[in-house]
Amino acid sequence: LWKKKNTHTRMDCWSITIYGALLGAVIYIWCHYDLFETLFPSQLVFKHDDIAQAVRETLAEHPNPKAISEDDEAPFANSPLLHKDDEAVVLNHTMAAVVEARMKTLHKKMYEKYPKHIRDPSELDWSKQQSLYSNFFLCSTGGAIGQVLLLHMSLSEYIMIFGGPIGTTGHSGRYLYNIRDYMISGHHQLYDEGDLHGKSYPPGHCAVLRKGEAVIYKSEPHTYMIEHGRGFPGMLIAVFYPLLSTLFVTFDFWMFGKQMMIASRMILRSLLQGKF
Repeated sequence: LWKKKNTHTRMDCWSITIYGALLGAVIYIWCHYDLFETLFPSQLVFKHDDIAQAVRETLAEHPNPKAISEDDEAPFANSPLLHKDDEAVVLNHTMAAVVEARMKTLHKKMYEKYPKHIRDPSELDWSKQQSLYSNFFLCSTGGAIGQVLLLHMSLSEYIMIFGGPIGTTGHSGRYLYNIRDYMISGHHQLYDEGDLHGKSYPPGHCAVLRKGEAVIYKSEPHTYMIEHGRGFPGMLIAVFYPLLSTLFVTFDFWMFGKQMMIASRMILRSLLQGKF
């Protein structure tokens, strides 16, 4: 009886392995050949040119402070740190004000272009710390740490502002969907395998991470970017990235729960609007 039960258990393990491999192959083929984009193009509403134009207009309206050289590609790289008693380090207020103005303006412009899909800017009161605390959340993946303001989230696309006042460095991760980062402020550097020189992205430039690729990146203080990711079901699989980081690195289950709450609320809203 024990031998028969043991054989049955091994057969179940083999069945799970085979079905898992087949499912993985189907997901890989689906993502690799962009079948979702081909079959359901109307579900992808955000256009790269629209985002790039919004960024350019925002930078034109809020240029760098005159004290910063226009020839410097990394205007925020050498931000002086201001210390006050034993309180937390506070970065240069002029630069922080410019960054905040750019984020507010960019959010407004994206809402004007996509009022049905971008969260209403009136939901966020930039003058109140409690409002910022409720809408931003910390994100730690691949060793890099930053804060995120989610502007749109659905099962096939997301738009978010990512960055931080003190800079960070880490591994991008390797995903089954494409990601574009449009620089709003600061300075972003990256390299991949075999790249001995690296690439540099000042404000207004766009860094592209194609599916299946990965890079090491470094963001200087006050570097923020608006990120557009799209691809199904690759985005669903990517949820495991912050989950694993929470389980094995940060143990910050509160922040992970906050991420999931904000994201799930936006996904539900998108589904109710007919966007997958």
